[in-house]
Amino acid sequence: MPVCNNCHQSFEGKYCSHCGQKGSVGRLTMHEIYHELVHSFTHTEKGVLKLSRDILFAPRKLYRSYFSGKRKTYFSPVTFFLLGMGLLIFLGGQLLNWDTHQTGNSNDVERILFQFQKIRYLIFIPVISLLTWALFHKTHNLAECFAFWFFCIGAIILIELISFIPQFAWVDQRHMIRYITDWLIWFFILFHLFLVFGDRGFWAILKCIFLGLSTYFVLVYIYKLLGYWQGFNADFNFWNIIKAVFNGFVSNLKAWANVKKCSSVIYVISK
Repeated sequence: MPVCNNCHQSFEGKYCSHCGQKGSVGRLTMHEIYHELVHSFTHTEKGVLKLSRDILFAPRKLYRSYFSGKRKTYFSPVTFFLLGMGLLIFLGGQLLNWDTHQTGNSNDVERILFQFQKIRYLIFIPVISLLTWALFHKTHNLAECFAFWFFCIGAIILIELISFIPQFAWVDQRHMIRYITDWLIWFFILFHLFLVFGDRGFWAILKCIFLGLSTYFVLVYIYKLLGYWQGFNADFNFWNIIKAVFNGFVSNLKAWANVKKCSSVIYVISK
């Protein structure tokens, strides 16, 4: 009887009955590396492309299936998050370089803060998962809360990556696009919270809204703490943060109105 190269147990057939590894595994080849790479992205049952599609267009089905035990059907949420984080850091750096090349802006502060992205999310996920579990521990355990946020943050990173396309194309409007993306992300988080946790009445909905607001302020506070650690001045006053958000919203609305006004004038002149 053949012996498995992985667990060194005897088995019959094409696969080891103890660990599940294929019986014909031998020395590693470039064909296997290529197959694993393509398989991880395109496999119809658990590829990252399938997960990306489902998290954006069929999130209810994804969460219910994963929490009900269909683990093999989907790509790992932790790996999904880490893969997206790597792409975000790399492409974000390229975007800032492109902005500097096109506009002459140094973006020094933004570059420093961008280096904190991975740390910020790695701090954020345990904090917000514990808060989520504290609010919904009667219906969801801590592991499920962690899995939810790994899925959700992975999807947020995916949205940020998609937003890089118009930011590269219209780099002079990058901050406006970024601002709109931030609001879309917040509504996306709120929608996913309602899908998973908000189906048990009025109080569950209120908890979801509180949690949605908490995600924003936790992320802001983590950024401020990391910036303060690097020597930046940071205002940690809760009401000042709300005021800054409101002022930013108003100023961006005015900027958007000016852009639309200029576009209308150009259109009239061209006619």
